[in-house]
Amino acid sequence: LIGLWKDYEKKDLNLRKNIENLEKAYILKAYRLLGGNQVHMANVLGISRGSLQYKLQKYGIKLYDES
Repeated sequence: LIGLWKDYEKKDLNLRKNIENLEKAYILKAYRLLGGNQVHMANVLGISRGSLQYKLQKYGIKLYDES
């Protein structure tokens, strides 16, 4: 059965890409709910502010108060 998979099915199973998409969606949702306050965003996401800042940079998300 493994050899019979279609290319699009293999792409759907890319765990790394799916996790990145999910992380980005949650970060954007926290941004909308909390107005971009990084401390509050990090708290509700269950990560440190440093981790949040890393992910914001990784995904190219710019908060309204950044230059």
